[in-house]
Amino acid sequence: MTGIGLYVHVPFCRRRCGYCAFATTAGIDPTARKHYLASVIHEMSLWQGRATIETLFFGGGTPSLLEADEWRDLIAGIKGFFDCVSGAEWTLEAHPATLRGSAGRERLGVLAALGFNRISFGIESFSTETIRKLGRDYSWDDINDVIGAARDIGFGNINLDLIFGWPWESRRDFMDSLKNAMAMNVEHLSLYPLSIEPATPFATLGYKSDSDDQADLFMVAHETLSDAGWEHYEIANYARPGFRCRHNLKYWNFKDYLGLGNSSASKMGRQSFANVRAVENYIGRMGRGVRPYDHPENFNDQEERRRRVIMQLRLSEGVSDKELHEVAESNLIARFQELGYLIVEGWRARLSPRGWLLSHQLMSGIA
Repeated sequence: MTGIGLYVHVPFCRRRCGYCAFATTAGIDPTARKHYLASVIHEMSLWQGRATIETLFFGGGTPSLLEADEWRDLIAGIKGFFDCVSGAEWTLEAHPATLRGSAGRERLGVLAALGFNRISFGIESFSTETIRKLGRDYSWDDINDVIGAARDIGFGNINLDLIFGWPWESRRDFMDSLKNAMAMNVEHLSLYPLSIEPATPFATLGYKSDSDDQADLFMVAHETLSDAGWEHYEIANYARPGFRCRHNLKYWNFKDYLGLGNSSASKMGRQSFANVRAVENYIGRMGRGVRPYDHPENFNDQEERRRRVIMQLRLSEGVSDKELHEVAESNLIARFQELGYLIVEGWRARLSPRGWLLSHQLMSGIA
């Protein structure tokens, strides 16, 4: 496979956030981490010579927890088992507290030297109260220093993740966070509505999200950032011109991508599959020489078209009007147009910003 996106999952975190439902594990067990990373490198070997990497993304979890020698081993594996195209986008997710001070600057230097050129900081909020409630042990000054260090070391593409709709935050609090993020002069922003999943600590505490409030904040962010020259190119993502996330565009355009590590998903040709979720199960399978995923799914032309349309409707460019009519009910398409949620221009159909808020209703009619 040529020009795929490679995702590597690093499930380790210093502690679990109260809202988190991802496949992560809190605390740092050196032995477990050693076995896990060895398993990921073994999984890489199963794909030797079968793919050319156009984008690389380390997510988690907290990839920035890894030490320099661990990074060197992982990158040596990637370069040894895959062809990597020149000019590829290499991203890692990072927690500001793991990159503070001289040790953090040194770690950033190692990452840049290994080839990483894009970094995504999970800021979530610039509110001191929210940072405290999340159990984050860093300050606004730490955030500013770490972003500045990444810039000085050579990261020319920096993203900040923000979450909106915290039940204790006001609209003013959100606007302050958004303005602080814009003041960082980064190239990319990702804004996600808070989702409180069952069995998470926040759910146990009785916190709830307000979808109406989140819809209002979504539109405020859209108007604020668009007026400032940002491209709102995907439901949750904004970029300076020329800095859209090339890796995530693989997903949204339904291109081929390979996921390594526990819980990671892949789509290769007309087959999709996802690795087992539990870290221990993943390590055990790799140790026994058993593939890390169950029940791969094969799909035909129609199913591929349906999935591609659903994903591309997340993008500002939308989809071909012809393809949309091939997979969605005509009366539903017409209704979305009448309400201003769907815009058809020439041969393209795209959702308006308010249409994005109701995209699940249109997508439910795509069969």
